[in-house]
Amino acid sequence: MVRQILTANLKPPQYHVMNNLTLRSGDGTTKVGHVVVSRFGVLVSSDPLERQ
Repeated sequence: MVRQILTANLKPPQYHVMNNLTLRSGDGTTKVGHVVVSRFGVLVSSDPLERQ
């Protein structure tokens, strides 16, 4: 649901939306639900309900 809202409302080239990222961390990996990058900044969101 979050993915659909973000991609429907935040369009390129002003916004870059990435979903379901796995990132390396100091002791392994971590999962991030959504990242939005724009000229205004970076928004990182995790939605635990979406992972079930």
